[in-house]
Amino acid sequence: MFKPASFAWLLAHEINLLWRGSILLRTSKYVLVPVIAVSVIFQVVALLIVKYLQSPTLSQAILILIANINLIFLSGLMLSRAMTSTIDVLYSRGDADVLLASPIKPISILAVRMIGVAASVAAPWLLLAAALANALAIFGNPQALATYIIIPMLAALVTAIAFLSVVSLVARSGPAKARLFSHSIALFIGVFIFALGQAPRYIAPASLRTLWQAFMPTATNINAAIWLPARAFLGEFIPAALFCAVSILIFWLVLITRARQFADGTISAAAYGSGPAGRRGSGAFRQHPFATTILKNLRLLLRFPGLVTQTTYRSLTLVPVTMILTGHFTIGTGPSVVIP
Repeated sequence: MFKPASFAWLLAHEINLLWRGSILLRTSKYVLVPVIAVSVIFQVVALLIVKYLQSPTLSQAILILIANINLIFLSGLMLSRAMTSTIDVLYSRGDADVLLASPIKPISILAVRMIGVAASVAAPWLLLAAALANALAIFGNPQALATYIIIPMLAALVTAIAFLSVVSLVARSGPAKARLFSHSIALFIGVFIFALGQAPRYIAPASLRTLWQAFMPTATNINAAIWLPARAFLGEFIPAALFCAVSILIFWLVLITRARQFADGTISAAAYGSGPAGRRGSGAFRQHPFATTILKNLRLLLRFPGLVTQTTYRSLTLVPVTMILTGHFTIGTGPSVVIP
């Protein structure tokens, strides 16, 4: 279909790999059935929400506040996912060094990897947001359709940041530490977003109101550049065009400035992953069997730092629930907090 070794051929191969590794293909043989079913359910729910929970017209400042909160959550969750995906597609898949040994230019390989990660990061959020955007457009808010552009552009921006961070970490500290640092950063971002989402549970209403006001413009600075991403998210044409231009520019700059560093890091990662096997035991435990088992599991965790970060993140999300169930923490007035 495409000329071998061309950019389109590489991109089609990358999308095919991401699709084959998606959770949909792993959980169902008939992929389109769950996709269509979930999309229809989301759309029906979104229509019901918009129809029955319509509120009076909000001020521009309140709308920007709502957009900022959504952008913070989306950016954090996207960046966390992009960091782990970047490590996987660059240095864990094991095929980048083979591609670099071919006549294909490193910038083409890096470009398809970045586009693939951006697509995989944007897809689930676009599925959710598109349903709500369609419902809003049906009920008289066509500017909500800007979601179809802003979310992919936001995914491209956070993907560029993730690739810049990972490639720079590999160049400075090597692939082993880069994997650990990248997964740790992803863990920190995920925990921060979770803690921010639980803010009404442990922050007093007065302090929470101050926090919301920090993300809301005043009458004097509502047109400041800092609010452009939020206004783009709300569908304003000029801010949306500027946001898209900046996202594409940053994506392109990372691509053209880090292609050589990416190639060098890939070669280092290939050398790192092909080291000699360690010394084997004589057949008998050199230590107590329990201690040997613990050491073996610790070595496995060090080899797969992503497992550590994912386990830690899921464990931390249970801390508030455990404290509430054991009576060490009480639910405050968080659910009654309203937007100022």
